[in-house]
Amino acid sequence: MKRITICLLSVTLLAACAKTNKGKLTNEWKITSYQDESYFTSSEGDVSNVVTTMTETSLSQSHHMTDNGNTYDTSNEGTVNSHVLTIRKDGTWTWAKDITYASFDQQYSSEQSGTWSFTGKSKGDDFKKNERILFNILSIKSKTVHISDQEVMSEDTETFLTGENTMIYTVSESKRKELQLEFDHTMTYINLSGGTDTEKTAQKLTLKEN
Repeated sequence: MKRITICLLSVTLLAACAKTNKGKLTNEWKITSYQDESYFTSSEGDVSNVVTTMTETSLSQSHHMTDNGNTYDTSNEGTVNSHVLTIRKDGTWTWAKDITYASFDQQYSSEQSGTWSFTGKSKGDDFKKNERILFNILSIKSKTVHISDQEVMSEDTETFLTGENTMIYTVSESKRKELQLEFDHTMTYINLSGGTDTEKTAQKLTLKEN
């Protein structure tokens, strides 16, 4: 399901960066380290903060939420079966992950795909050529399976037009067989009651040649 909102979008780009090139970037990358923190606050004072950390083999996730004055804290642990970002020379990409949540007896898999390009240098910014990568998300597929009986608990596919759902990553470090990418995004939008809600997301990824 798509959400359409009136929004003000700002992307905070990081000053510390590194240059790469198409030949270096196009590869099948194993994501060996992944950190994601998302923060949501509403005009009514509700808060949701989710922190996800993944290594090559394990996942840890914590969720803090305040809703109507009530506070909830939950945590999840999981096993990372695979986590791969494939960037191709033809300008397409696929990001696939497969995770087992033993405590829930569930296996979750997802695949995002689309097109990519280096962003051009904007007048007045501190970035050079090939330091930022734009990923257009054209499709998101996800599936959750109950492990014991292999029952499909949920399955969903979303599609987007070019430019409708994008991510811009900064190359913070570029080595011979390793890349580090960072993403920092803030979105402010008007909710149905006329108040202002804010969503923030920050990610750090370490990619190694698979």
